[in-house]
Amino acid sequence: MLEELLARFVEFMMPVSASGTIERCIASLSTIYRLSDRPNIAQSSEVVLAMKRMYRTKGRVKKQALPLTRDVMLELLAVCENDDRGVRDKLLLRLGYETMRRRSELCSFRFEDMSTLPNGRAALVLRFSKTDQTGVGKLIPISPELVELIEEWRDRTGGRAFY
Repeated sequence: MLEELLARFVEFMMPVSASGTIERCIASLSTIYRLSDRPNIAQSSEVVLAMKRMYRTKGRVKKQALPLTRDVMLELLAVCENDDRGVRDKLLLRLGYETMRRRSELCSFRFEDMSTLPNGRAALVLRFSKTDQTGVGKLIPISPELVELIEEWRDRTGGRAFY
Protein backbone atom coordinates (compact mmCIF):
# COMPACT_ATOMS: atom_id res chain seq x y z
CA MET A 1 0.00 0.00 0.00
CA LEU A 2 2.63 2.57 1.05
CA GLU A 3 4.98 1.34 -1.66
CA GLU A 4 2.32 2.05 -4.29
CA LEU A 5 1.68 5.48 -2.80
CA LEU A 6 5.38 6.35 -2.90
CA ALA A 7 5.65 5.14 -6.52
CA ARG A 8 2.67 7.38 -7.39
CA PHE A 9 4.42 10.27 -5.64
CA VAL A 10 7.42 9.81 -7.97
CA GLU A 11 5.12 9.87 -11.00
CA PHE A 12 3.24 12.90 -9.65
CA MET A 13 6.45 14.88 -9.12
CA MET A 14 8.01 14.04 -12.51
CA PRO A 15 6.44 16.92 -14.49
CA VAL A 16 7.23 19.60 -11.92
CA SER A 17 10.57 18.61 -10.34
CA ALA A 18 14.06 17.72 -11.45
CA SER A 19 15.14 14.10 -11.13
CA GLY A 20 17.70 15.09 -8.48
CA THR A 21 14.98 16.68 -6.33
CA ILE A 22 12.81 13.57 -6.49
CA GLU A 23 15.83 11.37 -5.82
CA ARG A 24 16.67 13.46 -2.72
CA CYS A 25 13.07 13.11 -1.43
CA ILE A 26 13.16 9.34 -1.83
CA ALA A 27 16.61 9.15 -0.21
CA SER A 28 15.35 11.20 2.75
CA LEU A 29 12.39 8.87 3.23
CA SER A 30 14.69 5.89 2.92
CA THR A 31 16.89 7.29 5.70
CA ILE A 32 13.88 7.90 7.94
CA TYR A 33 12.69 4.31 7.49
CA ARG A 34 16.18 2.89 8.03
CA LEU A 35 16.76 4.93 11.21
CA SER A 36 13.36 4.01 12.63
CA ASP A 37 14.07 0.27 12.18
CA ARG A 38 11.07 -0.17 9.87
CA PRO A 39 10.91 -1.96 6.53
CA ASN A 40 12.31 0.44 3.93
CA ILE A 41 9.50 0.98 1.45
CA ALA A 42 11.66 3.43 -0.51
CA GLN A 43 13.69 0.46 -1.73
CA SER A 44 10.70 -1.63 -2.72
CA SER A 45 10.46 -2.89 -6.30
CA GLU A 46 7.53 -0.54 -7.07
CA VAL A 47 9.51 2.53 -6.06
CA VAL A 48 12.69 1.36 -7.78
CA LEU A 49 10.76 0.80 -11.01
CA ALA A 50 9.07 4.21 -10.71
CA MET A 51 12.50 5.80 -10.29
CA LYS A 52 13.81 3.95 -13.36
CA ARG A 53 10.83 5.20 -15.37
CA MET A 54 11.57 8.70 -14.17
CA TYR A 55 15.25 8.45 -15.15
CA ARG A 56 14.26 7.16 -18.60
CA THR A 57 11.90 10.11 -19.05
CA LYS A 58 13.88 12.92 -17.42
CA GLY A 59 17.45 11.64 -17.43
CA ARG A 60 20.01 11.85 -14.63
CA VAL A 61 22.02 14.83 -15.82
CA LYS A 62 22.53 17.40 -13.11
CA LYS A 63 22.98 21.04 -14.05
CA GLN A 64 26.54 22.03 -13.27
CA ALA A 65 27.17 25.67 -12.50
CA LEU A 66 29.54 27.43 -14.86
CA PRO A 67 32.98 27.97 -13.35
CA LEU A 68 34.27 31.44 -12.52
CA THR A 69 37.22 31.64 -14.89
CA ARG A 70 39.88 34.33 -14.66
CA ASP A 71 38.51 36.11 -17.76
CA VAL A 72 34.97 36.20 -16.36
CA MET A 73 36.25 37.39 -12.99
CA LEU A 74 38.22 40.21 -14.62
CA GLU A 75 35.14 41.28 -16.59
CA LEU A 76 33.06 41.31 -13.40
CA LEU A 77 35.73 43.25 -11.50
CA ALA A 78 35.85 45.83 -14.30
CA VAL A 79 32.18 46.77 -13.81
CA CYS A 80 32.42 47.10 -10.02
CA GLU A 81 32.26 50.69 -8.78
CA ASN A 82 34.59 52.14 -6.15
CA ASP A 83 31.81 52.76 -3.62
CA ASP A 84 31.17 50.51 -0.60
CA ARG A 85 29.04 48.07 -2.57
CA GLY A 86 31.60 47.86 -5.38
CA VAL A 87 34.53 47.22 -3.04
CA ARG A 88 32.49 44.56 -1.23
CA ASP A 89 31.65 42.90 -4.56
CA LYS A 90 35.29 43.00 -5.67
CA LEU A 91 36.33 41.45 -2.37
CA LEU A 92 33.75 38.66 -2.61
CA LEU A 93 34.69 37.90 -6.23
CA ARG A 94 38.42 37.74 -5.50
CA LEU A 95 37.89 35.87 -2.25
CA GLY A 96 35.73 33.26 -3.97
CA TYR A 97 38.08 32.96 -6.94
CA GLU A 98 41.34 32.69 -5.02
CA THR A 99 40.20 30.51 -2.14
CA MET A 100 37.58 28.43 -4.00
CA ARG A 101 35.25 28.70 -1.03
CA ARG A 102 31.59 27.81 -1.15
CA ARG A 103 28.96 30.50 -0.63
CA SER A 104 28.47 29.61 3.04
CA GLU A 105 32.24 29.68 3.58
CA LEU A 106 32.46 33.15 1.99
CA CYS A 107 29.74 34.38 4.32
CA SER A 108 31.63 33.09 7.35
CA PHE A 109 34.73 35.18 6.52
CA ARG A 110 36.16 37.16 9.46
CA PHE A 111 39.09 39.57 9.47
CA GLU A 112 40.63 37.48 12.24
CA ASP A 113 40.94 34.62 9.73
CA MET A 114 43.84 36.40 8.02
CA SER A 115 47.31 35.38 9.14
CA THR A 116 50.90 35.51 7.90
CA LEU A 117 52.75 32.40 6.76
CA PRO A 118 56.43 31.78 7.69
CA ASN A 119 57.47 32.89 4.17
CA GLY A 120 55.81 36.29 4.76
CA ARG A 121 52.82 35.73 2.49
CA ALA A 122 49.29 36.19 3.74
CA ALA A 123 46.83 33.35 4.17
CA LEU A 124 43.25 32.86 5.28
CA VAL A 125 42.12 30.22 7.72
CA LEU A 126 39.22 28.12 6.51
CA ARG A 127 37.86 26.94 9.86
CA PHE A 128 34.97 24.75 8.79
CA SER A 129 33.70 23.50 5.44
CA LYS A 130 31.49 20.90 3.81
CA THR A 131 34.55 18.69 3.38
CA ASP A 132 35.88 19.45 6.89
CA GLN A 133 32.94 18.70 9.17
CA THR A 134 35.10 18.36 12.28
CA GLY A 135 36.56 21.86 11.90
CA VAL A 136 40.25 20.93 11.64
CA GLY A 137 40.71 23.90 9.29
CA LYS A 138 43.36 24.75 6.75
CA LEU A 139 45.41 27.73 5.59
CA ILE A 140 44.77 29.09 2.10
CA PRO A 141 47.47 31.41 0.69
CA ILE A 142 46.12 34.62 -0.89
CA SER A 143 47.51 37.23 -3.28
CA PRO A 144 48.72 40.70 -2.27
CA GLU A 145 45.81 42.16 -4.30
CA LEU A 146 43.32 40.30 -2.14
CA VAL A 147 45.13 41.42 1.02
CA GLU A 148 44.79 45.05 -0.16
CA LEU A 149 41.06 44.57 -0.83
CA ILE A 150 40.54 43.00 2.60
CA GLU A 151 42.35 45.90 4.28
CA GLU A 152 40.39 48.46 2.23
CA TRP A 153 37.13 46.76 3.22
CA ARG A 154 38.17 46.69 6.89
CA ASP A 155 38.94 50.44 6.74
CA ARG A 156 35.60 51.22 5.08
CA THR A 157 33.52 49.15 7.47
CA GLY A 158 35.37 49.73 10.70
CA GLY A 159 36.19 46.04 11.14
CA ARG A 160 32.78 44.57 10.22
CA ALA A 161 32.99 41.70 7.76
CA PHE A 162 29.93 41.13 5.52
CA TYR A 163 27.11 41.12 8.05
